[in-house]
Amino acid sequence: MALFGAKKRLGDMLVEDGKITEEQLQQALTEQKERGTKLGETLMSLGFISQGDFADFICEKMGYKRVSQEQLKNYDPQAISVVGDTLVRKHEVLPFGFESLTNIMVAMSDPLNLGIIDDIEMATGMIVEPYYAPQAWINLILNKIYGKQETAEAASEFEAQHAAEY
Repeated sequence: MALFGAKKRLGDMLVEDGKITEEQLQQALTEQKERGTKLGETLMSLGFISQGDFADFICEKMGYKRVSQEQLKNYDPQAISVVGDTLVRKHEVLPFGFESLTNIMVAMSDPLNLGIIDDIEMATGMIVEPYYAPQAWINLILNKIYGKQETAEAASEFEAQHAAEY
């Protein structure tokens, strides 16, 4: 698909490719408005397309680089440190490694979101190499990372508050 010229909508492209039906698209569009979610997320949550099939389609049609679940599971903690917890949590992205000393790889559900890319580049001074991953995959890793941190912080706070009791 050309980046310039007539712009096709994602839903129409999925129907044209036979990935979903027109009826499924209309149902998903209605749900999307109610939920306030992205179309891809809505289609996957309704079971109209699998995460893997959606990822394959998006990467093929839009020319995105794709990151595997295995790559995300084996993320480089230093990449998260470079970007910072605040930006990672705010944008729900997962910096997972480095392509070079100046390029950081970031998993995103919307690799064309220039606002997020600009925020990270300004904060890090590095060039962001955006990779596509379903938001559910990213959230799974972020929940593991920040769930552990929050649990440890809560335990430390509890111990500090109750130190006199021990």
